Amino acid sequence: MRHSKVLLTVVILSCLFFSQSLIGAEIFVWDHDNALRVIDVTLQDTITAVEGVTQTFDRLEIPYAEGEGLPEDLSIYDVIVIPLGFACPS
Repeated sequence: MRHSKVLLTVVILSCLFFSQSLIGAEIFVWDHDNALRVIDVTLQDTITAVEGVTQTFDRLEIPYAEGEGLPEDLSIYDVIVIPLGFACPS
């Protein structure tokens, strides 16, 4: 669980750090996680990996497209984010 929190923190901080360079980029978020929920201490709620990424983009007002399947033509996107979920050792 600690590893999951660290990973989520790294993803969110990376998004914050690179947010200025992502403005104007075409971003696709592939909803391909394992739907495992972890506690988000900021929201005092549980979220999935995809929700963590999309909520960060929403808060930063970075436009993106999202889908459960990959589009046929990926060349229109500059960035493709593929959250794979959180590891569950049990």
